[in-house]
Amino acid sequence: GVRCVQNAYEQIAHDAARYGRTALQEMTRRGYKNFRSFCQDCPQFPLSCWPLAFAELGSGYVLYFHFLAFLAAIFAALVLLQLPALVLYAQENSLCEWGTVSDWQALYRIEGVGQNISGCPTEDGFIRHAFLSVGNLGPDAISSTMIPTVYTVCGVVLCTIVFAAFQNLRITEVKADARTVSPNDFAALVRNLPRTATDERAIAEFFREHAVSGQLTEIVKVVIGWDAEEFRAKIKEIRELQARLKELSPGSEEHKQIGVRIKAITDQLGSVASADKASKLRSSGVVVVVFRHQSDMLACVRKWGSVQARWLYREAEDCSCLPSGNRLCLGSPLARFPFGSPPKPVFKLSIERAPNPGDIHWEELGVDFGLKLKLQAFTNLRMAFIIVVCFFVTYGFNKLQDFVREAQEDSGGGFGLGLIAVLPAMGVAAANVLLCIVARRETEKEYHDTRTDEEFSQALKMTVGMVVNTAGVTYFCNAQPQEWYRSGGLVDDLISLMLVNSLAVPLMTYLDPAYAVKGLLHRRKLTQEKLNGFNEVLSRGPPSNKEEVQERKRVLDEVEYFKKAYCPSPMNNARRYAVALKTFLCCLIYMPLLPLLALVGFVALSLQYLVDKYLLLRWYSRPPKPANANMSMLSLQVVKLVAPLTLAAASFVFLCPSWSDKTEAWSNFYMALFLALCFSLLLPLSFLAELLGSCLSCLAASLPARGGPSDARSEVDYYEAQYMWSSEMKYHKDQFIYKKLPATANPEYLKPGD
Repeated sequence: GVRCVQNAYEQIAHDAARYGRTALQEMTRRGYKNFRSFCQDCPQFPLSCWPLAFAELGSGYVLYFHFLAFLAAIFAALVLLQLPALVLYAQENSLCEWGTVSDWQALYRIEGVGQNISGCPTEDGFIRHAFLSVGNLGPDAISSTMIPTVYTVCGVVLCTIVFAAFQNLRITEVKADARTVSPNDFAALVRNLPRTATDERAIAEFFREHAVSGQLTEIVKVVIGWDAEEFRAKIKEIRELQARLKELSPGSEEHKQIGVRIKAITDQLGSVASADKASKLRSSGVVVVVFRHQSDMLACVRKWGSVQARWLYREAEDCSCLPSGNRLCLGSPLARFPFGSPPKPVFKLSIERAPNPGDIHWEELGVDFGLKLKLQAFTNLRMAFIIVVCFFVTYGFNKLQDFVREAQEDSGGGFGLGLIAVLPAMGVAAANVLLCIVARRETEKEYHDTRTDEEFSQALKMTVGMVVNTAGVTYFCNAQPQEWYRSGGLVDDLISLMLVNSLAVPLMTYLDPAYAVKGLLHRRKLTQEKLNGFNEVLSRGPPSNKEEVQERKRVLDEVEYFKKAYCPSPMNNARRYAVALKTFLCCLIYMPLLPLLALVGFVALSLQYLVDKYLLLRWYSRPPKPANANMSMLSLQVVKLVAPLTLAAASFVFLCPSWSDKTEAWSNFYMALFLALCFSLLLPLSFLAELLGSCLSCLAASLPARGGPSDARSEVDYYEAQYMWSSEMKYHKDQFIYKKLPATANPEYLKPGD
């Protein structure tokens, strides 16, 4: 599990600086063999801690659990709001009247009332009254405005909680960043520079003058995202070979061949750093600008990332008639990057906070946008084909269920009915696993600027595939209203489907199937005979000849191989977000039909929260790189775009057949759809957040000032913070061309004036 390393490390670093030693020397003095042994001695996080406590893993992990909590909170609110509807459904029992429906299209027609219902042909063959579905009212039965009002209020509350979640995630990100110092606390990612902008000093001088209004800003380093197109395929090949290498035993012949191939490609990549080749490279138009002070980076991002800057390329200024801090008016135009001879301001820049080193795909920054779209179109088409195949396979499971049920009813047998009931759910679960595997492999073929963008693309493919496979097939098999409430119909299928795919999935995650697979493929190879051989070689002491050097290296490689085999799986962020979104959307789609699905969604998401938190703190291996907040923000944007529209459409589809006045049903649908469209498509969350922030700033400015100690944080200096990070956690040591440069040309630790 993950351990609380930061506080202990900071204490060691403080003592080391105090006595003139390095942190590693201080660890050795305290009896630690290496950094790994030090980490193992650090205390574990308590299971009851708030997510903010493990901010040292990156704000992304903190925000993931906040994201789950908000999805669960939405369902908790929807359960409470639907209580009046549930009480009404419990008082009625007209399910048998659905057997008299002959023309399902009449249940949606605007002209007149749907159709006359006269008696029940039979009481058998329908779902249980205890499910409390809207079908309990019967067809054409809703005459009061209470039910439609409930779901209109549900839509408004859903939008309100989504906006509150956005605000909370932004505030939590700031709090998480305040607890740790990361490289991206000082770095801004700049896009839309000309391809010829390859002079670091010229770019640094531009930002020195224009990054923050009214001052000259100190720039530490500019790291250019070079467009090394000829090496892009080779870098991808290295990744594939390294992934393959992890699956092979170090002593195998294939392992040796792959190692030789990786070394040959690495040597070729190293040649690009030579002066003659580097001078011929073009920029990708993307650079990372590293500031000396974190406050300067935040001010720069705030200036260039405002709504006015993104839409009109102008600064945001305060309205004179309002208190300071409102930032509601247009200011002067933002500076454009110069181009040409003589230089003229031409290029409009896009600036945002940079991802951490290790998250940037440096070699893919220069890929043409059209090529990116083309590859994504091809991968999405292939993914769509797999989704269609899984759709019809799952549809076949549903038809097989109906066939077997009818055969058993004709024969009078009841054996195996329980297994038949969960047969479609098991088919959906298996298809979802296949969709996740395909989504991961298809996403790897695309080009993305960051690994977070790649993970989100993967999560989005998984979500679409699983929602279509889970919610779409079930509705396709039981599309007509009279089929919803019969035994073995839509409601019955939903019960088994959501219980298996929403509640059982977190339990399967707890078992860590990937670790079990590693046991079958790798751990079983470690025998007592191998252990004795390792101990014999390592106990000889330092090697005395070339053969012993090679033998010792082989043994050490095998030891590392088996250490990885016994290492728990890392947390799969893309899969976890996809599962959460799938659970949320599937339960939300069918909630108007079966209100208790809101309770199922709440329990499923709460269970996912608890299981994932336990695995992160007690089982999963520590993430190699800190995660940023983008994954949570992008996932919340998906909820914002899809959830209100989904609830409006689902409420109409599942309530209209039970509505007596169809004109009123359509009118209510139009109103709900209009409100959902306004929130989903016309109101950016960032704009609403800035508007609310401006109002609060005005309110705070109008209140009398209170005395007391200042809450301002002490300024953090990059030149001091850089000693806290490893080499690969620095931008100029992470970029694949810069890190090939000699230390004299690209030192790890930077100094003022370099």
